[in-house]
Amino acid sequence: MRHVIPCVGLGGLLLVAGCTNTRLGFIGGPSSPPPVSGQTPTVAALVKYLDDNAQHVRSLRCDDVDLGVSHGIIQLANLPTQLACQQPRSFRMSAKMAGNDEVDLGSNDQEFWFWIKKMDTRQFFCPYQALDEKRPVRLPFPFQPSWVMETLGMGSYGPPERYTLQVEPTRYKLVEHTTGPQGNKVRKVIVFNARKMEKESPQATDFLLLDDATGKELCSARILEVYRDADGTVVPKRLQLPGPRRRSR
Repeated sequence: MRHVIPCVGLGGLLLVAGCTNTRLGFIGGPSSPPPVSGQTPTVAALVKYLDDNAQHVRSLRCDDVDLGVSHGIIQLANLPTQLACQQPRSFRMSAKMAGNDEVDLGSNDQEFWFWIKKMDTRQFFCPYQALDEKRPVRLPFPFQPSWVMETLGMGSYGPPERYTLQVEPTRYKLVEHTTGPQGNKVRKVIVFNARKMEKESPQATDFLLLDDATGKELCSARILEVYRDADGTVVPKRLQLPGPRRRSR
């Protein structure tokens, strides 16, 4: 049964995905070097690093994702999962338990959807047209599939004028002030480690979504480990993605 997303209230969960068998769709040519080289980078350098990497990862598929699902401190399941995505909007993550469907998250050119059996038997979906028309939409999660694609290193990050740069002793932050799908003012923050990283350590470590007025974290994705190809192309190997928090219907 499908329900339009504006009518939803769901509980919280935490997804920890680790891919052990990744197929990547590459475009030839070397990618940009890491943006951190001992000097404070410019906004343009950080955005170029992200955009150049995305140009080399046009599609990604993993048939052996280890998906851990937890609620608070309680571990609910480790689900065998499949993940496939292709720029710009095609995304699908599905999981089964004992042969039965348990999770289905995805998007295509027309709409995106969300279903987790343990949380709600209904499938919720939202057409992109509703977002394109700038109508407030109550989502069961405070982010859009395009944000997930950005987290996977497959987004569209420019132009640099969208961002301001915050410099801290051990990290840099690209900060964008924008409007969320509910019509609220939000800050999208991409966090970079300010140190030169080893092969499997992420350079872009966190993708945060904050309430612009209070600074409260609405959602976050944390990159725990990455694949880094010989030419420097990076895709996440393990990431942590908190899901929606419970709210009233």
